[in-house]
Amino acid sequence: MDLSKTFLQQLANCSKDLTFVYDLNLHSFAFLSDSANDFFGIPTKEIYNDPAILMPLLQLEDRQYVLEQIDKLRNGATYIDTEFRLFMPDQTIKWLHAKAYTLYNTESEGFHVAGIVEDITKRKEHEISLYTIKEQKDTVLQILGHDLRNPLNTISAATELINKQISEESKVQVKKLLYIIASTSNNALKLINDVLNVEYIETQKVALKKLRFDLIDRIQNQIDTYRLIGNTEKDFILHAGQDKIYATMDPTRYMLIVENLLSNAYKFTKSNGRIEVTVEEKDSKVLISVMDDGIGIPEKLKSYIFDKFSKARRAGH
Repeated sequence: MDLSKTFLQQLANCSKDLTFVYDLNLHSFAFLSDSANDFFGIPTKEIYNDPAILMPLLQLEDRQYVLEQIDKLRNGATYIDTEFRLFMPDQTIKWLHAKAYTLYNTESEGFHVAGIVEDITKRKEHEISLYTIKEQKDTVLQILGHDLRNPLNTISAATELINKQISEESKVQVKKLLYIIASTSNNALKLINDVLNVEYIETQKVALKKLRFDLIDRIQNQIDTYRLIGNTEKDFILHAGQDKIYATMDPTRYMLIVENLLSNAYKFTKSNGRIEVTVEEKDSKVLISVMDDGIGIPEKLKSYIFDKFSKARRAGH
């Protein structure tokens, strides 16, 4: 073994990350750093003897995905960057981030895969915690946007109607009370709209951060939120070819799009109406469709619907 190779192995063994070299022809590890035992909870010697021993550790939902990534390297890809989960013997979930490269060995005239695996469990747990907080915040915003704004609009409209019908005798005193009701309602509505607008503007500034997650689960959570806060009977139906469909994208932007589609469908569909969400996996893409039996979009407004702060609005909304 030459000196440079010895130093590289020593460096790899000093790191908490796992460094590996895998022979694609022999289906065996040519090198595993000392951290392998800590990563997998299996003696390194056993992994050398039988690399397949690692496969049962892969979370069942991620197993096919990881195999597809390995196949990419076998079929000519030079690099993969991926995240996946392990189900450890102590019943805990470990998140790993792997970067791997295909290298050609001139001596054996074969291909090897060399890479580094990082334990990102703490980071993932933090991200999941932040997402849970965001979902709770979104639920509050939904309540602000629907359950509070609508009653306040009703109060304002009723106040205006009473104001037109009161007699001259009681006008002064009642007018004073009506002014208090109207101004309080309008101030509350302004506050709600300001909160919603600020949240929208701040969301637009969020940098893209791509993560792998289950699209079906996120959509179902959003639908369940509407069912909880809805004050009219509207039928939500989710059609999906599979129980779980994974994709890598920015979950914040993804949910903003889904929420906008569902919000419009909800807003313009009458009581006892029907809102259908369809999720279809097509090769390397996913098609998400939202259909309702509401009032539809007039032809003259369709060219504006993708503009920011679009003028494609309906009166009263």
